[in-house]
Amino acid sequence: MLALIAEVPYDLATSGKPFDFGSQNPVFGLFIAFAMLAAMKWVAQRYQGAMLVISDIVLVVVAVLWDLLLRVGLRQHLMSLGAVTLGFVPDFLADALA
Repeated sequence: MLALIAEVPYDLATSGKPFDFGSQNPVFGLFIAFAMLAAMKWVAQRYQGAMLVISDIVLVVVAVLWDLLLRVGLRQHLMSLGAVTLGFVPDFLADALA
């Protein structure tokens, strides 16, 4: 919900238009990271071993593709802020499980 609310101000600040589909605000990256973590938790409750590792890899790839296709945080033309956000999630997850 926050990503949808923040989209119009983000578009106005970065492109001067109220709706611009050239880039989505970085809050969508947080939503995608949350969805990936929720899916990883669901998979971890049902699978173990190699299947768990393969499923987690597939989920990370899908989340990165989702960020890149939605062009999350790409307005600054430096890097995809959505993909960078996902880069912090496995580190956080490893720290939380340790």
